[in-house]
Amino acid sequence: MKKKGFQQQSMVKWYDVKQLALTGLRSVISGVFGNYSDRREIQAALDLTDDNRNHIDRAPDEIWIDYISDLGDGFNSTYTMADLLAQEKLMVHANGVTTALPSAKIIIMGGDEVYPTPSLDEYNRRTKYLYEAAFPERCDEAEAEKTYLYAIPGNHDWYDGLGTFLKLFTQGRKWGRLHTRQSRSYFAIKLTENVWLWGLDVQLNSEIDQPQLSYFQGLKCPEKMKEGDRVILCTAEPSWVFHTHHLTDYSYERLTYFQKKCIDEQGLSLIATLTGDLHHYSHYTGVRTNGKIKSVIHNITAGGGGAFLHPTHFLKEKLTGLNANGITEELGLQARFPNKDESHMLAFKNFLFPFLNPGFGIVLGTLFLIIVWMLQSSVPVGDRSLISQLAGSYTVKDFVRNTANFLQHSPMAVILVIILVSGFIGFADNQTGEKGKKNHFKFAGAIHGILQVLLLFFFLWGLSRFNYWLLGQDVSQIEKNLANKHTSDFGINVTLLALLIVELVGVAGFLGSFLMGCYLFCSTYFFHIHYNEAFSSFRYEGYKNFLRIHVSKNKVTIYPIGVRNVTTQWETLIVNGKCRFKGKTASYELIDKPIEINLIG
Repeated sequence: MKKKGFQQQSMVKWYDVKQLALTGLRSVISGVFGNYSDRREIQAALDLTDDNRNHIDRAPDEIWIDYISDLGDGFNSTYTMADLLAQEKLMVHANGVTTALPSAKIIIMGGDEVYPTPSLDEYNRRTKYLYEAAFPERCDEAEAEKTYLYAIPGNHDWYDGLGTFLKLFTQGRKWGRLHTRQSRSYFAIKLTENVWLWGLDVQLNSEIDQPQLSYFQGLKCPEKMKEGDRVILCTAEPSWVFHTHHLTDYSYERLTYFQKKCIDEQGLSLIATLTGDLHHYSHYTGVRTNGKIKSVIHNITAGGGGAFLHPTHFLKEKLTGLNANGITEELGLQARFPNKDESHMLAFKNFLFPFLNPGFGIVLGTLFLIIVWMLQSSVPVGDRSLISQLAGSYTVKDFVRNTANFLQHSPMAVILVIILVSGFIGFADNQTGEKGKKNHFKFAGAIHGILQVLLLFFFLWGLSRFNYWLLGQDVSQIEKNLANKHTSDFGINVTLLALLIVELVGVAGFLGSFLMGCYLFCSTYFFHIHYNEAFSSFRYEGYKNFLRIHVSKNKVTIYPIGVRNVTTQWETLIVNGKCRFKGKTASYELIDKPIEINLIG
């Protein structure tokens, strides 16, 4: 199928007001309907097949797998990573040795396969067409050469109730030469005789549904899994990070409940948990204790498939207090990408907020203009205008008195001011902090809102005096002309009005937007909150990553591959009626030492 009019998509502009509204609405709707209609249970009822549990006809002695998560955002970042996955081999250097990593037999997409919302059009333009171009179909492809594609849904995939996700990933479709094989939003794959990979669907941070529990518990039988088999678990969120960093997050309790029921009580062994959701790389390892049984666990976040970068400087060196459902973990941070210093430096990009998000400033400036308009409309005809009265305020005391006088005669303006401040209070991050300790950052949101209001009125005072000076008018003379109803002054009033609109919407909106950027910078740099809001504001394309995994009889080796700078120059070609993209393959590197998990003993 020819993709007529295909356009390379830019990164999602999260502070575009229309985008904010649509995403928020979809999130609310999906949450409401998710509580009453669990699509996972419907899948289980309609799926009568049993081969979903083992798609590799014969478990090989060894196999290569790619894990990539949080993709389908900007074209440059998403296609750069797809192009890397499609290379026949990648050459990496570790401990003075160069190793060739062959392309994968299986590709796992670990959640949030598209942004911002999961419409078919967005999936196609931001993900599917790109992977079809990177993995063009081969007419003479043999069964042994097939590459299988699996995916678990993240919260963005769930915003339409998982409808489009199920069409794309559970109906045996092909993405170029990538073959989808799963029949539900979760799956289990036998990699070798004693190693399995499980994909878990946690549906918008909800409880694990009973059909899914039964599905994974049913794997424990002689012809499928046997006692002592190892499990690599893929889930949609790094619950070990959220548990110690979010005040009211219960994802860790849900994850450990699943691990206990489906892994520990079945006599299986969990060796690694892979996730995305946070758009960076981090590797925690430590000891996992369940009763008297202790084991080494690797918890890896690899959410670098194409979405904007998340910071790493808020990550703790040690995660303690991980205890739920009889399972205890003590974890230490082994590596992160970008590193802490690089992450801190990137936070300074928040000072570019008004330039990168001009629509936000225009909307904020328009709200400022409406407040001023309502204040002026409260003045009886013939009385002094708001602008002229502020222009005649020569001291702060006069300014405060005159402003208060207008406010007390305009309840609607006061209501809008309260709404503005309340909006910034509601925006404040009150869910991030130390577990068990109350977060007081709503107070910071209130301070931010009050500063925005003060900015408006002090700016209004300054521009009132400036405009009269600019037009060469004396305030007292203007008032005298107005009192005498001199029609010749009408032109001056129109000019003042035009200046006021430009200055409030343009300049005041710009300054308010800059203040927003300062708030986000201080929040993420000093207090380690608002990491999502702060870094989504500048939509950084770099520092992408994925995992290339080698599974053999005796060992699992995970190679974390990172890209500091994505390719930005691509040429679009049409080959046999299908899109292809030509450009330089990005430079890549190992961003952590190879993670080796011994399966013997």
